[in-house]
Amino acid sequence: MPKVNRTPQAKQDLLEHVLYLAEINPDIADRFIDASELAFEKLAQMPLKGKPQSFQSPRLKGMRRWFIPGFDKYLVFYRPIKGGIELPRYSRMVSFEEIAKNDYNLNIPRYIDSSEPEDLHDLNAHLNGGIPDVNIDALQAYWQVFPTLKTDLFKAAREG
Repeated sequence: MPKVNRTPQAKQDLLEHVLYLAEINPDIADRFIDASELAFEKLAQMPLKGKPQSFQSPRLKGMRRWFIPGFDKYLVFYRPIKGGIELPRYSRMVSFEEIAKNDYNLNIPRYIDSSEPEDLHDLNAHLNGGIPDVNIDALQAYWQVFPTLKTDLFKAAREG
């Protein structure tokens, strides 16, 4: 079965859309969830189905877009991957104020953050040596597959 990989941000985006729709009408929110899941399954089966979307950021290379059937104001951006699709983000509602601030330009890349995530540094680690806990914790997927590997490789040399 083709897979649908959702980033934590995509999950959060979807939740925000569902909560927004549930305020208007809970039945619409339920239909939105069903339509989204069905669209994701179909896109995972046929990853090239969506329209290619180009962005200036190399991080967004290979992205495609697809409207959620029955909810044409909702757009999903995805990337074909081996065996399915990856959902890095979900569309978001844009206020009229934000559109006005952008001189009523409706070009999609204007409303998508394509900046690279901030590269945070632990000065204590730079000055005193060691690998910051945040960097080790970022490898959680490996620690789940190899439960003893983290303790075999690392020991606390200092706080943090």
